[in-house]
Order: sequence, then structure tokens, then C-alpha cells
Amino acid sequence: MKIHSKSTNKISRYIFILTTAIVVVGCGLYITISNNRVNAISTKDFKAGNIISDYVFYNKNSMSIAQIQDFLNYQIGSCDTWGSQRASDWGRGDITRAQFAKQKWGVDPPFVCLNNYHENLTTRETSYEKGGGWFSGGVSAAQIIYNAAQKYGINPQVLLVMLKKESSGPLTNDSWPLKSQYKYAMGYACPDSGPGNSANCNSEKGGFYRQMDLAAWQLKYYREHPNDYRYSLGWNDIQYSPNPACGTKRVYIENIATLSLYIYTPYTPNDGALANYPGTAPCGAYGNRNFFMFFSQWFGSTHSSGFRSLDIPRWMEISSDNVRKTDVYNDKPQGDVLARGRQLKFVDKILINNTWYLRTEFDRNVGAFQGIPQSQVRDIPYSPIAPKWLTATTDGNKSTPSTRTGAGSLSKGTSAKIVDQIVVDGNLYYRTEYDRNHGNNIGIHSKFLGDFQAIPLENPRNFCPINIHSIEKINPQTGQITETVTGKSFNITKKVLVNGIWYYQIKQDENSLKFIDSRTVADACYVPFETPRKMSLNKNSSKVNPYNSKILGSFTKGTVMSLSEKIFINNRWYYRTSHDTDLGISSAITASSFSEVVKN
Repeated sequence: MKIHSKSTNKISRYIFILTTAIVVVGCGLYITISNNRVNAISTKDFKAGNIISDYVFYNKNSMSIAQIQDFLNYQIGSCDTWGSQRASDWGRGDITRAQFAKQKWGVDPPFVCLNNYHENLTTRETSYEKGGGWFSGGVSAAQIIYNAAQKYGINPQVLLVMLKKESSGPLTNDSWPLKSQYKYAMGYACPDSGPGNSANCNSEKGGFYRQMDLAAWQLKYYREHPNDYRYSLGWNDIQYSPNPACGTKRVYIENIATLSLYIYTPYTPNDGALANYPGTAPCGAYGNRNFFMFFSQWFGSTHSSGFRSLDIPRWMEISSDNVRKTDVYNDKPQGDVLARGRQLKFVDKILINNTWYLRTEFDRNVGAFQGIPQSQVRDIPYSPIAPKWLTATTDGNKSTPSTRTGAGSLSKGTSAKIVDQIVVDGNLYYRTEYDRNHGNNIGIHSKFLGDFQAIPLENPRNFCPINIHSIEKINPQTGQITETVTGKSFNITKKVLVNGIWYYQIKQDENSLKFIDSRTVADACYVPFETPRKMSLNKNSSKVNPYNSKILGSFTKGTVMSLSEKIFINNRWYYRTSHDTDLGISSAITASSFSEVVKN
């Protein structure tokens, strides 16, 4: 059975006046109430189709019991339990409130304020029957509000605001309330079906505990059964007041929380009601207007999502087994189990009961308030691979794989030593040795890299070993030595640049990954003398490596040497001895240091 509850325009005993104050209350809750803040909040900010966000409405953890109690203490201030103060608020400064209540309503003290109110949930006895305030077996109003919030997944701030807009007084700031004011405190089961569209309350649903519990239950029921009522998400024709003759407004209801408010209080304020806050207007209804204004004045924005953007929104992976998303409203798991290693892009987070939950980009975009505990996800790790050199086959860029943000350009032909890899959202990225060693989460998309493409020499020719006749062939991609070869010269036809070093390829090795380090050969070779002969030094001289000018030995003038080869480097001829030739040592003396041996 559907219980259709809705509020009426209550007549308050007092005009609620907000004064400038900043109060620090229990458990770290700061409530700021000031004239400046009130003035900053305007009915112009009221959105008929989105009065309050789903997250705010269903955030059951916004206040603790102590925080609710401190809030009520501040709002109510000093409670006139025995009615000893003058009834000046009713224009009767000549008598006490106790005397006035007796004359007008036939009731006697105590007057139990909401911050002192207790109720036995079994017997329904209250502080009114027990002399005011606490009594054994009684549960405080703060506890009752908190329990309803936790039981049904409703923000206790929402319940407090509804209590203010629905109760006579209102109870949230009344310093000498009558017991009758508690009976229908939440306006539950009080449809506007009485004479003249007046409230027609169900007496069986009366009492503060019943009202609070049933109202919270009703709001939960609306969330779970949003299609059971005359209003629904999307376009609706909503009345301006209980009087149908006042007309309707076309409203697009955007979320469940706003829908729930309209089911509970099925009217939207007209322009007059919005313009005349906190007053009245012809054909005006004020419940949803007041809800928005009261909440904004007390607790701030009605549209906070509760989620904070991640410092670095990024792709991450599930790190545990049996992981499911959690509804942050009620801590219930949602959807299918997510497999370990499943990758998702996370963009924001929320703290619930000292646990951070991360929300995916998809869920944020569709307005889903669900997340995964941060302890159950991790950054996607790199996997080590056998080191190898790759070259950029096209102009591209480095990037952070988890965010896909650029981290530097990459020019075609650039070589890179790759040591590990990562797959993010189906895309393969390689990381260089340099970036790994420096802890950089930077990769190169595999589409930019490939095996080396050796380029032909413009002038294929012979190159000779610098020091010895044997040289090593290397795979530049891995740095591995593939073989050692001997020879006085090698016919070089191609080259490739790796890490700033040119590697040459011998003609016979074309179409392979066998190269020689350019630093081990030179574009200059020793050639034999037409006639090997002996010559003598005409001055003190040094043997040098003609390729690098390194001194290898010193000799005195007059020394006779057997010479067999020569080499022309840097516009200078050098002669090499037969001994060094046989040993394959690149050691020679400048030709100008020699003279022919004079025969006697």
C-alpha cells in the first residue's frame, strides 16, 4: 500500500530570525550561520527540477549523534522548560508563558525542547510525562533522527530540514514547545484532503519517533519505487498549491531526490512565492521553496556531489578478487564482480566511514554515485622485457599511459632502449631504460616504434679496424654480441643510429641485425708499401695511433725501422713498421720523421 504524505503550509508560533554567529560544535562539525551567508543565498538559485542532489540527499553519514545534538543545542539555545519567561512573543508580557499556555491551550509545563526531548520507543512515554528532559529508557531526539537516517539511508541534515519546514514552531528552534507540536512533526500521513485543502492527519501515525521513522522510511520507499506515483523523472505538470484552480507548472525533474520531495510535498512555488521569501503569495505553496532555503542556510549547497576530483584522473586496475562497486548511499554492492586486473578509468573519490572510494569516469558521466574502495585498486604496473633498442618509425610523442597526457615529442628515426612495457585500455606502451631508472611513468605508444631500418651509405666503401683485425658484430636492439670476425677491411653498405652511436653494416649482413660499432673502424686503411724498406728517424719521434693521436711509444733520432704500410689521415701520411703490421697494431710515425737510409 502506498502512503502518500505531503506537507501543508504550517503556521509557526515564531518568526525564525538568523543572527550572525560562527559556532564550533562536537566532533569537528563547523556550522556557520551569518547574515552575509543568508544574503548570499537567494531563491533565484532555486531550480524546480533539481532542488537537491542525490548524493547530498542520501548521504547518511553527514552527521554523528553528537553533531546532531550539538546542532539542536545551538539552534534552540536556552529552553524555557517551566515557562517562567514572559509570553512577550505572543504579546503578553504581563504574564508568564506557563500562565499563557494554561489560558490559551489548557496545558501546563513542562515544555520540552527538541534538544532535551526523549521518548521510550516501546511504551511511547516522553519527557512530557517524565518531568522534562532525560529519563530512564528514553531515547534522545538526536538519537532518533540519527537512527532513522542510518536505517533508511537518508541524510540526517535532510531530516532536520524537513522537521523545520513541517513542524509547528518549528521544533528545531522552539524554546517552549507544546507536546502537540511533536505529534505530526514531519507532516507524515497528513495529506491536504481536509476541509479547504487543510491537513487531514492520520492519528495512528502520530508521535515524534513514529513521524521521524516513517518519514525516513517513506523517502527510502520513493527511491526504490520512483514509478509508483503521479510524478516521475522527466516532464511533469506540478500544481502551484493545494487549490487546483491556481494552475500548474511544467517541470523537468532531474533526479530521484527532487522527485522524492515532490511526492512528499506535491507543489512547486510560483513566481510570487519565490519573490516573497520568507513570506507568502497568492496561490503560493512553500514547502519545497523552504526546504531549499533552509538547507542552504544551515548546511550550504544542496548540490555538492561529495566527490573530489583525483589529483591525477587515470586508468587503474582491480588488485583484489571478488570486487564489486559500492553504492555510497547505503554501502550496498552493485553490479557484477570485477575480475582482478580489470582496467577502469577513475576520475574522482569520496570518503565514506574513513574509507576512500574511487569512481569511474563512466559512473560520473551517467551520474551514478558508486565507487570501489581505494585499497582494492592499484596503478597499472609495468612488466619487464628483454632490453632492446627500437626506433621511431614516425614522428610521435612520449606520454603517461594511465592518463594519455603528452610528455615530450619524439622525432622519426630516434632510437630508444626499451626495458619494460605496459598495456592500458588495450594500448601497448614501451618504457625506456632512462625513464625506468629515473622513476618516470612515461611510455611510448607501440604504434610509434619499430625495428631498426638501416639506411644505405651514400658511398659504400671499405672501412678498416682501428686497433686489431678482429671486430665484434652487435645486435643494436639488444646490445648483444652476435659474432667476432677478422679482416683488414670490411665493405660497409648501410648504417643505423642507436643512442647517438652509428652502427655500420657489412654488405654480407644486409637484412639482418648484425652491425659493427662505428667507433671500432675508420674510413681510412693502411696500404702496403710498393717496396717495403728500412728508413731512419731524422729526429726524436713518437709512435701514435693515427686514428686518435694517442702516443704509444718514443724513439730517438737515428733509429732504423723496417716499414711495410702507410696510411693517410688528416692530410698527413703515417708509416707503420713491419712488426706492428704483423701484430695488427694501429701504430705509426709521421712520414716527415723518416729519411732514407744512407748506404756507406
